[in-house]
Amino acid sequence: MGKLKQTARLFFMKYFYRLGTGLIFGLTLGILNEGALLQVSTAQPQVIAANKPAPAPTVTPKATSPSGSAEDLILFLRAFRDFSQGNALQTTSKLSLDAKTEGATLQSVVYIKAIAQKPKQFRVDISFKSEDSSKARTYQVISDGKTVWVYRPDTQQYLVQTYEQFDKSDDSFLIGSATSLYLNSPNDFQKTVTDEALAAIAADPKMVASFYKETGTTFKGYQKDEANQNYAIYTWDDTQGASSQMNLLISPQTSTIQQFVITGKEKGMTLNLREVIVERVPNPKLAPNTFKFTPSATAKRVKSLSLSPFGE
Repeated sequence: MGKLKQTARLFFMKYFYRLGTGLIFGLTLGILNEGALLQVSTAQPQVIAANKPAPAPTVTPKATSPSGSAEDLILFLRAFRDFSQGNALQTTSKLSLDAKTEGATLQSVVYIKAIAQKPKQFRVDISFKSEDSSKARTYQVISDGKTVWVYRPDTQQYLVQTYEQFDKSDDSFLIGSATSLYLNSPNDFQKTVTDEALAAIAADPKMVASFYKETGTTFKGYQKDEANQNYAIYTWDDTQGASSQMNLLISPQTSTIQQFVITGKEKGMTLNLREVIVERVPNPKLAPNTFKFTPSATAKRVKSLSLSPFGE
C-alpha cells in the first residue's frame, strides 16, 4: 500500500505541472503576441467583478476550427484573463483524489483555503479527510517568496524549505491548481487580452486555428453536472507518451474557471484528480504577516514533514 501511495503522489505532482499551470498561459501569450494583438489597443484592461458576466466582444465570433469555434476560444481567454487579474487572490477549493489498482483503492478529500500574491507568496490551509478516517488532519503551508514553512498544528511540528525545494517536492500540488494557476499567470496577460484583442481574434480564422493547434487544446462541448450547472469543457492530452489528460471546466454564464480535472494511468493504476473552486475572491485584504510564519515557543522544527494526502 505504501508503494501505491507514493506512485499516486508522484503522478499527481508530475502531471499537475506537465498539463497545467504556466504551460497554458505561456503558449497563449506567445500566440497572441505572434499575432501582434498587443497593437490592437492600448486601452487599460477592463476589471470584471468575480462571478459577474463579462461583456461580449464587439465583433460577432465567426471563425471556426476543427477543435472549437471562435466563441469557445473567446470564453476560454476571457476566463483566464479574469482569473489572473488583481494584486492577490483568495480561493476555497475541494480537491478529490482517487487512485485505483487491482485489489486496492486510495481515496482522499482535501479542503484548501488559499491566499496568493504574485510572484511566489501564498498562505494555504489544507485539511485532509480520508475515507477510512473520521478525523481530519490539517496543515498550513506559507511562503514569503523565498522560504516555505509547512506546519502541522496537532503535532506542533514545522518544516522549513526554500521555495525551490518545496516547488519540486511531491507535496507542491496540494496548494491547489487554482493557487498555482494564479501564481503562474504572467502580469501582462490581462493587458494583452483586452476586449478589442478578443474581437480581433473572433474575426480571424487563422488566429483561432493557430491557438487550438499550437496549444493542443480541444473544445469538448458543454456538459451539465448533478446540480444542473452547465460547463464548457477544454481538454489537453499529454504529449509525452503517457495516458493522461487535463480537463478545464468553465462556466459560460460567468466566464469563470470552475473545475480542474486530471485523469490518467500510471504503472497499472487509474488516477483521478478533481479540484472544484467553491469560492474566488480577487484582491482580498491582506494582514501584514499573511505570508510569514512565526513558530510558537513549543513548536518543534523537523527535517521532514510530509503532507500525506492518502493517510500516514
